[in-house]
Amino acid sequence: MKTSELIAHVGDDHIGVQNLDADADGCTVSGGVGRFTFRTDPAHVADRISGTPSHIALVIWIPRERLPDDFR
Repeated sequence: MKTSELIAHVGDDHIGVQNLDADADGCTVSGGVGRFTFRTDPAHVADRISGTPSHIALVIWIPRERLPDDFR
């Protein structure tokens, strides 16, 4: 499924976007594994901790030069 098909299926009004570059607390590479730490809505964290999360997060890597100026 293409990203545009996924968004069309879920509906634009139900999609949230978070800029991990803006919200990153740190990143490391150790033992061949890269790890990002970032800030997000505490409700999403509490939901995840509950064991039955109602939302999932997907990371989409986009070339910076392809983004609108106000998103960079």
